[in-house]
Amino acid sequence: MRRTVTLAITALVVLSFLLACAQPAPTAAPTKPAAPVAAATAPSAPTTAPASATAVPAAATKPATAPTAVPVAKIKRGGTVRVSRVADWEHMDMHLSQLAREDAMLVWDTMVDLQKDEKTGKFNIVPMLADSWDLSNPKSVTFKLHQGVKFHDGSDWNATVAKWNLDRLREHPKSFAKEYTASHESVEIVDPYTIRINQKYQYAAMLVNLTNTPDDKPMMLSKAHWDKEGDEGLSKKAVGTGPFSFVEWAQGDHVTYKRQNNYWMKGADGQPLPYLDQVIVRFIADASVAVLELKSGNLDYMQEIAAKDVPGLKSTPTLQYMEWPWQFNIYFLGFNALQQGSLSGDKMKPVRQAILYSIDRKAMANTLGMTMGSPAFYHLSSGHIGYSDKLPRYEFDLPKAKQLMAQAGYPNGIDLRVDIISRPEDIQNAQIYKQMFEQAGVRLTINQQDRVAWGAKMRAGDWDMMTGRSNLRADPDQVLSFRFGSKGSGNYAAWANPDMDKCLQEGASEMDTAKRQVVYERCQTIMYNDAYYGFSWQRVMNNARNVKLKGMPDRWWYWNMTAAWLE
Repeated sequence: MRRTVTLAITALVVLSFLLACAQPAPTAAPTKPAAPVAAATAPSAPTTAPASATAVPAAATKPATAPTAVPVAKIKRGGTVRVSRVADWEHMDMHLSQLAREDAMLVWDTMVDLQKDEKTGKFNIVPMLADSWDLSNPKSVTFKLHQGVKFHDGSDWNATVAKWNLDRLREHPKSFAKEYTASHESVEIVDPYTIRINQKYQYAAMLVNLTNTPDDKPMMLSKAHWDKEGDEGLSKKAVGTGPFSFVEWAQGDHVTYKRQNNYWMKGADGQPLPYLDQVIVRFIADASVAVLELKSGNLDYMQEIAAKDVPGLKSTPTLQYMEWPWQFNIYFLGFNALQQGSLSGDKMKPVRQAILYSIDRKAMANTLGMTMGSPAFYHLSSGHIGYSDKLPRYEFDLPKAKQLMAQAGYPNGIDLRVDIISRPEDIQNAQIYKQMFEQAGVRLTINQQDRVAWGAKMRAGDWDMMTGRSNLRADPDQVLSFRFGSKGSGNYAAWANPDMDKCLQEGASEMDTAKRQVVYERCQTIMYNDAYYGFSWQRVMNNARNVKLKGMPDRWWYWNMTAAWLE
């Protein structure tokens, strides 16, 4: 039988009642045409849960079908929705993009999807472009692909295209998805609509890495478009199988998508999705400006709202404010670990530690996050495999920070530069860091740039310290290997520790949840000891929308307009 894989997440179990009270059920969900059913064996849940959490189900009903919360007659077709994002687009090739894309699932689909069950509050891995999968052999996973799907250029979705995408994700020299496909030994075409991923080792996050949660990288792109235009063509025009097709990209301003008339999913009315005619995604770097646009009616949806702007949105009758308590923006800082780095090596470890001891995390969370903020000591939160409040951590301790600075040979202080992204909260963080660090003797110069330029600077290695923000993923390997593996695309500090790589490999290939917990606690202790990364505070992910915008399901990662409609 077809089987969904449940991600049992503590936050969702504990907060399912709160979510039910705070958020309306989705008004309509997409349905998939009938498809072959195949056997599947569920691996251990990629995220941890308390003993009371529901276990992985033995089987599931149609995963792409959900109850319709309102009569179909009330669902309206047509209209334009306007959404904001805080970073400009670097290009249109998701495989080679350093940035996640809020709008990715407008134009592309993935092999499988991560969907929230509104009844249980848990997220399940469900079919998308793959109808089913067989996990009976953990090192050889077979996928049956959905038939009859067309790309926006008219080409077919099939096994040849799936293999090309998966190979490109793993092999392209500029791919930002290599850690997510590192377990793949090869991709084999079994028949025109069946592929087999042969793995080097069993991998707990294999399925979830084929959803959009790994920074939207595993999108299935048009091979026909690449055959004709190459990498350059993919960078200029997005061609997928998604509900909307790419219309235009006005760099520095917006991207426009229009309804794809022959999308393969059906709506609650039995007709092809989507319901909307058009989605315009606007680049607005300052979230406070986006808030004003939302309140004035020039935007219909935005995410990642600063705490100071929340009361005003809650009091606006035309808007609905919502939070996703399973997801956070987590603010971190890192130190250049390259040989030429001014803070690299054991000699400068006391300085790195001094900086981490000089952060008053509670004060930052209260000041910037208010009721939505909390201190952060690691890159995981309660409910995720590897999280533990018993791990060693850098608490605020100014006398110790000063002692470490003197021990390192800098009793009179040191001058350093921090490179940051020119986003309001990043700037506020840096200004607070500057004040806190100066008390320990670290005189900080702040250098800010846009997101793409910041990423280029990180890879070039021309910096002392950096700050950034990250989010939680559905599996700890998606977070820890990405950020702390020596080859992780998010390891901006270029920190390389063989013990850490060995630890991460052990955690990724372990299928037992309890054993993974122990391994990942060890991994994070290694990170703590080397002190090349630190964390300050976290803010719950939130969003606000026009009250007329309906049919948007809760997502693990960004929003989805496939079944959205305007009242």
